[in-house]
Amino acid sequence: MTNRTRLQLAATKIAANFDKPLAAPRQALRKLFVARRWTAYSVRAPGLRRWKAGELAECASALLHRDRTALAKEWGDVGYFVAQTWRWLWWLYEAITPGHVIEAAVQKFEQRAR
Repeated sequence: MTNRTRLQLAATKIAANFDKPLAAPRQALRKLFVARRWTAYSVRAPGLRRWKAGELAECASALLHRDRTALAKEWGDVGYFVAQTWRWLWWLYEAITPGHVIEAAVQKFEQRAR
């Protein structure tokens, strides 16, 4: 099973755990730039939305702070969302990302899916 497939399966399970549909490719891509932020399950009231910077902004922050550990973690999180988009974008992500970063992200999201 490929890393992309493993991330897609984890995403499906995570969405099911929250009784939400899996994000469409464009929605997953949007989450790289801006995403909803829920602070707790009880906060999910209709009409109440909070927003946060997406994963790419968090990568930029880690890069500006020169925090390699945080950058690797955030870049792995980018892969979680990229895996839910198009194959060509995953190919590009996989081509520029070290294998240990992808594997750490796969393990993180598989654990979260349980």
